[in-house]
Amino acid sequence: MTTEIEIAKQKRKAARATYSKTVNKLQEILAAESPDVDDLEIHLDQLTEKFNTSYE
Repeated sequence: MTTEIEIAKQKRKAARATYSKTVNKLQEILAAESPDVDDLEIHLDQLTEKFNTSYE
């Protein structure tokens, strides 16, 4: 049986993984010669949404 603490730990771990992937993607976009602002906004929005839902 999974406890609330274990569930919270799993959510934090998932949020960290998502954050890391998104930061890496943003760094790739920024490293491009002409980053697309729309791409940056989409990834930032996704990161914010996933982070917020992970802690609800």
